Amino acid sequence: TVDRYYCHRGGYIRDFTLDPEGFSLDEETIIQLDDVYQWTLYVTREALRDSGYLKKPELLKRCGLILGNLSFPTKSSNHLFLPLYRQALEPLIAKLIGKPDFNLEPFAPPLKVAQENIEISGLPATLTARALELGGPSLALDAACASSLYSVGLACHYLHAGKAELMLAGAVSAADPFFINMGFSIFQAYPEKGESCPLDKDSGGLFASEGAGMFLLKKLDDALRDGDQVHAVIRSVGWSNDGRGQF
Repeated sequence: TVDRYYCHRGGYIRDFTLDPEGFSLDEETIIQLDDVYQWTLYVTREALRDSGYLKKPELLKRCGLILGNLSFPTKSSNHLFLPLYRQALEPLIAKLIGKPDFNLEPFAPPLKVAQENIEISGLPATLTARALELGGPSLALDAACASSLYSVGLACHYLHAGKAELMLAGAVSAADPFFINMGFSIFQAYPEKGESCPLDKDSGGLFASEGAGMFLLKKLDDALRDGDQVHAVIRSVGWSNDGRGQF
């Protein structure tokens, strides 16, 4: 059926509040940023805090960031584009229901959101690097469900090539849930039966979730030399993660 979605399961973040202090960005702007920015800022700062490097600016100048980010509309970007939607849709709906004075404003009361929320693809990585004063390479990529895997793999390449001493690698998923559920239903990405088993040939599809995660990566020899706390060692990286279909 057109314009319906079929999956009522998913993962959602609730009751999140970002402490805006300590970043090299205006606090009022941070408060008005969408979740795609705030979640990225949070997990990046926590990764640096866990490593003990958060307050070592001389090391952060040699630290890069690669962020996997699905370039989908967010709740805040949708709000900023509402005037365009209203201009196109209001006359059509008014004519359809026979009410010339119909308007959509009651469905979306004004919110105070930063204009940066229009830029949903690369800017979250750029602002995060600026907020934490990272001096290494910084970029965002969209490889769909494999975005987090690509970010880790590429970060490892930067380290081995000597282009950075530290690399932050992670991903964020903060698209408008309505857009995701509708789109993935059209793609038939949700399991018709069975479960979602990422990277498994028996997976029936995927379940959409919100979230963010970040690793701080360093060459093992360098980490041991510097006495860093090593949580895990990456021995290889897989590059693909599909839903139902090719694996």
